[in-house]
Amino acid sequence: MVRLIRLVLLFIVFISTGGIYFQFYSTFLNIFSVFLAGLLLLFTKIPLKEFTLKVLIAILTVLIIFVVHFILNLHNSVQISDYLSLFIRILVVIVLLYHYRVSGANVIEDFNKILILLLVHGVLNFCIINIFKNQLFNWERTEIEFTTRTIGYVFFTSDYYSLLRNCGLFWEPGVYQLFINLYLFINLFVLREAKWYTIAFIFLLILSTQSTLGIIIFGIIVFYYLYFKLNFNRLLALIFFLLLSFFLFLPNIKAKFSGENKISYQARIFDSVSGILAVGYSPVIGYGYNPRDNASLTFAEKHYKKALETAKLSYIHKRGNTNSVVINFVYWGIPVGFIILYLLYKQTLIKSRKNLFFLFCILTCSVEPLLFSGIFLLIIFSALVGNIDPAPKIVSINEVR
Repeated sequence: MVRLIRLVLLFIVFISTGGIYFQFYSTFLNIFSVFLAGLLLLFTKIPLKEFTLKVLIAILTVLIIFVVHFILNLHNSVQISDYLSLFIRILVVIVLLYHYRVSGANVIEDFNKILILLLVHGVLNFCIINIFKNQLFNWERTEIEFTTRTIGYVFFTSDYYSLLRNCGLFWEPGVYQLFINLYLFINLFVLREAKWYTIAFIFLLILSTQSTLGIIIFGIIVFYYLYFKLNFNRLLALIFFLLLSFFLFLPNIKAKFSGENKISYQARIFDSVSGILAVGYSPVIGYGYNPRDNASLTFAEKHYKKALETAKLSYIHKRGNTNSVVINFVYWGIPVGFIILYLLYKQTLIKSRKNLFFLFCILTCSVEPLLFSGIFLLIIFSALVGNIDPAPKIVSINEVR
């Protein structure tokens, strides 16, 4: 019973990270996750130890920071409901982490179970949306201007091209690649169970997303793995493999810079530049946590024009900032923003190749607004909970050379 509750709650945390169902049923899923977290806490034997006190102090510290930050940014029209929603989501992930720490359940094995489920769905999703593309219909939520294309509310794509891109259960392929590459990372560096056919399977699944970021992260992970595991002569095969990958994605890359998708690339440049300029305008306390309004579009007009010129755009409609690394500083200011990134670096869920994992997270969050969503909150606040044991034995790649 406890195991089922834990897995369902972990699945909700995963799909809250850019998941399509969260776009339509966020209120229900948030309430349900609180209910599950309460059940999990009820079934968790709480030790009267110093560890429990540390967790309570961490929660109280987060609450104090939120209250102070909210008061300081009242003039920016922040809403207490946004802070409360984020705080509740943080409480849910802390309860989940606390359960793993106290119960001794293996968090990496649970991660792998959920990721396998998402990957299997992705394979089916890619096949069905391309075979039965004539059956696709729009599923819309007008109040947040969100639209996806679906078959049976189970299989999804956001594209209208000849070969439809695979986005799994998420709002776009750039989000889905996070979970595909996370599975690869865990099985290469943590569990050390990946075979050559695992890498080949992940490569094909990444290809199905046609995500430029996905193939870049995949290439970095595989290069890092094979560089340490194989001798120099075998490295030539890897170079050939990466060059082949590059040419497979060359049309997509060209489209990002000069083709029909150029606007996507320019918009991301705008997000980065406008966000950085906004931070300079209020570096200490930021603009307040306001996910429903893009602060980097509402600051001084001269900065807005400068960002448009840098991105070579004449106009951009009001939209959320996709660079959540930069928007982190826009929301919270530089001091708290760096603390958040420091906690991301000091996370305790992935104990092997932490520098590489941090790079993986930063690259993903620099193009997707995910830093304050489920799985990243789980990763960030694991730094406060501490080591989650038991963990699978971590063996350095150098030891098996």
